[in-house]
Amino acid sequence: MDVLSPEDNSYEDYYNAEGLEEFGLCKKTHVKEFSHVFLPVFYSITCALSIIVNFTLLTLFIKYKTLRKVLPLHMVISDILFTLSLPFWAVYASSEWIFGDQSCKAISLVYMHLQKSKEEYYLEGHGQIPAENEGKHGDIVTVQLGGFYFHFITDPLSFGSVVKEARTKLDFTKFAELLVARVFGYHSMESEHKVLQASSTKHLMGDGLVVMTQAMMYNLQNLMLHSVGSGDDNQWQETGLFTYSYNIVFRAGYLALFGNESVKSTETLEKAKEIDRQHSDELFKEFRKYDQLFPNLAYGVLGPSEKMEAERLKRLFWSTLSVQKMRSRDNISGWVSDQQQVRDEQGMQEFMQDRFMFLLLWASQGNTGPAAFWLFLYLMKHPDAMNAVKKEVEEILRETGQEVKRGGPLIDLSRDMLLKTPILDSAVEETLRLTAAPVLTRAVLQDMTINMASGQEYKIRKGDRVAIFPYIAVQVDPEVYPDPYTFKYDRFLTPDGNKKTDFYKGGKKLKYYNMPWGAGTTMCPGRFFAINELKQFVFLMLSYFDFELKNPNEEIPGIDIRRWGFGSMQPTKDIQFRYRLRF
Repeated sequence: MDVLSPEDNSYEDYYNAEGLEEFGLCKKTHVKEFSHVFLPVFYSITCALSIIVNFTLLTLFIKYKTLRKVLPLHMVISDILFTLSLPFWAVYASSEWIFGDQSCKAISLVYMHLQKSKEEYYLEGHGQIPAENEGKHGDIVTVQLGGFYFHFITDPLSFGSVVKEARTKLDFTKFAELLVARVFGYHSMESEHKVLQASSTKHLMGDGLVVMTQAMMYNLQNLMLHSVGSGDDNQWQETGLFTYSYNIVFRAGYLALFGNESVKSTETLEKAKEIDRQHSDELFKEFRKYDQLFPNLAYGVLGPSEKMEAERLKRLFWSTLSVQKMRSRDNISGWVSDQQQVRDEQGMQEFMQDRFMFLLLWASQGNTGPAAFWLFLYLMKHPDAMNAVKKEVEEILRETGQEVKRGGPLIDLSRDMLLKTPILDSAVEETLRLTAAPVLTRAVLQDMTINMASGQEYKIRKGDRVAIFPYIAVQVDPEVYPDPYTFKYDRFLTPDGNKKTDFYKGGKKLKYYNMPWGAGTTMCPGRFFAINELKQFVFLMLSYFDFELKNPNEEIPGIDIRRWGFGSMQPTKDIQFRYRLRF
């Protein structure tokens, strides 16, 4: 396979592909002629009124000494900045941009500030509503977002009333279909969920998981251990822990699912492995660009330049993951090939199948890499946890007769070995409790009643939305988890070392006490494969590498609040660390 080049923007095969008509732009001659007259006048009137209103508000803030209220002050300042940009756009609308490149960049910075402020206002105004109002309004909190009424269930004892409700009343597919169409350009088929569940059950669970675990191990060894014994990588290397963890886990997962470079095309296995390393690294860099656009893309608030970049990246991935190119690869997983085959048999056009491949890539790899970062960072920041996991890893290797030594064979981690790690399992679950924050959303298809655990009944109207945000409702609830924001690697272990499942709220045992994978019919079908990915990564890091944080006293970074609701959270900044192969 040809290696990706970030500068290569040639995807002509997609610009004329059937089904891409929605990207064609009409000339809109009459609209443009009208806008040359209307927009300058409209911008001028808006500018004048905005200046009057906002400076009046600013005067009132000064008079009544309310400047310390950050939110309204920021809103006024942002509005003034926006207003001052309008004269530029008025001239631009009537003729062309005549103010030079530097002024264009300055105006763009204003809009970047406005976009950032809009996100902060939204989260300031809405993001903490369920947590703040639970005590005031009971077990359901209703907010209006995007033209819909969202009813947030805040009582974890009542989650079952939503999770188990029939799909004739509460349906998740409408929201999901809109999201994947907007973000990936993919339009679902009717049996979408059933096909995904069937393929995932076959290939990502049971015996299928054995095969996938082996494939993941093969590719992790290629990426992490290809120079073991050569002495080439024995020097300390410094990078960001988030970047490193995300990079390795993403690339290995991608190769395990979407296959390897064909040995036939390269003549030797080592050359094919080298191409896999290079190609997957360049693909990851492009994926990160798209991943960073994802929140704004999902909310539909991309700026013009961001839209162009998102479109470029989508076309790149549609081309790279195209069905045609997949046919030339070796070791494609059954999970990918089976789903492609079903869509082909049902008559789905090939360009749409290509888009589906991009969706599969993001769904399978968009959360595991960030989770690997959090897991490894928590272990590094808590020596007791690191020592306990190290001891468990060493014990399992001894039990299977494997040893990490110079000149020896690489260790091989099977699914059965990964089933014998209760301490690491608890550390993984604790990590996900602290850093996974999906929102479970259902569309209300008919007027209905939700029965709460308290005995109360709530009437919900057709067309509304019912949502569960387990991160706030249960995962950081101090009644369920004492000292909830502290990482405790053994929180999910019983005194005798088994998995702990007994957690209580109001004296009652919770069924849904930790929900990083969702629940019910929408529970992530690839969760077992994802957990194995995390554990294999940790196994190899502890077995083959020396590592340390560059600044051991640096605090654990906060969570990027823009990604609330999208699964595994990402940090607000990276943490620098050093690593090297032991031999």
